[in-house]
Amino acid sequence: MLAGVGYTKAFIERLSAHSDITPVKIHLLTPEDIFCETENYEKARNELPRLSQLQNLDWSSYQ
Repeated sequence: MLAGVGYTKAFIERLSAHSDITPVKIHLLTPEDIFCETENYEKARNELPRLSQLQNLDWSSYQ
């Protein structure tokens, strides 16, 4: 999941309360994680290798 300004504590608590989604791996990323290739991004990229292709996107087409 990507949020432009991050995630509130309430969002994270509510997400954690849904035990029925446990088999699904969720990575809470921000643009900073992606552009700075933070530890959170690296963890997500290890499980989702296609994240590495984000830099190849033509972002100008997303207006």
